[in-house]
Parts: sequence; C-alpha cells; structure tokens
Amino acid sequence: AGLGAGFMMVEIHLLQRFGLFLGYPALTLAVALFALLIGTGGGSLLGSRFAVLSRPGGVGIVAMVVGVVCGLYGLLLDGALSWTLAWSISARVGLTLVLVAPLGLMLGACFPACLRLGGLQHSGIVPWLWTVNGFFSVLGSVGAVSLGMEWGADGALGVGAAVYVMAGAVLFWGSRQIPAIDLA
Repeated sequence: AGLGAGFMMVEIHLLQRFGLFLGYPALTLAVALFALLIGTGGGSLLGSRFAVLSRPGGVGIVAMVVGVVCGLYGLLLDGALSWTLAWSISARVGLTLVLVAPLGLMLGACFPACLRLGGLQHSGIVPWLWTVNGFFSVLGSVGAVSLGMEWGADGALGVGAAVYVMAGAVLFWGSRQIPAIDLA
C-alpha cells in the first residue's frame, strides 16, 4: 500500500516539476514518463540481482533509503532546474532523462521484490499484492494532486517520500521474525 501511494506521489511531483521545466505537457509526458518507466523497469530487473532484496528487512531498508533520496532529490531539483532553464529544449530533454531515470531505477526495485517475496511465502497472495498496490496507487495520485493544491508540489513529494520511509520501516521492523529466503 505504501509503495503504491508513495510511488504515485513521487511520479506526480516529477510530472508537475518537469512540466514547468519543459514547457509542453505532451513533451513532459513523453520524456519524463518514458524516463521513469525505463528507470523503474531497470530497477525491477536489477533488483532481483541484489541479495539485500531477498528478505523483507532488506526491502524495508532499501525503501527507507529510496524515501530519503526522494526527499533530498526534491530539495535539490528546484535549484538544478532553475539554473538550466535557459538551455535549449533538446538539452532540457536530455537533462530530464538524466535526472528522472536514476530515480526511477531506485523506485522500481522495491515492489517487484515484495512480489517475489510474497509469492515465495504465500503463492496465492501475489494477486492481492497487485490489487492493494493498484488501489493505493490511485489514492496516491489523487492525494498528490490534492496535497499539491493545498501545500504545493514539494509538499506532495515530501509526503510521498515519508510514505516510502514508513512503508520501509513497516517492512523492516515487521519482518524481524521472518527468515531470509534463498533465491539462488
């Protein structure tokens, strides 16, 4: 639930910020969403290769780190974008790809790891995990828009980052009694 809601809050923030930076809504969707999807796909693929993501506590640590990085990213993003606003549109598109894809890589590692671990522990739970993630992704996107209207896009990102940290803490501390699963 937390990973779905947090992810959407971060994604909505990125689309809002880069929409202002690139200046064209269709271009923003094409570039920022492309970079985010490539990054999350890469994170899903690479995440299966890291031993830390083979146990719930490890996924929790990674999710907490992702939340902290998202928060720091939000603090640094405005300065980087305002400093480069005078660049040509092609240079700004390239910068968007460079700034969004690595964050997507990190965001894409946690949920697939949870699916793998859930499927190994309880084979029938995977459809439920998809359902909960999808439901809370919708709530996260609505929440991001609502929070953005009330507190601004940075406030929505802060809440999304905090949700990731809380989801990671739940995974970490809630899994203290669950043994690691050998994926090899």
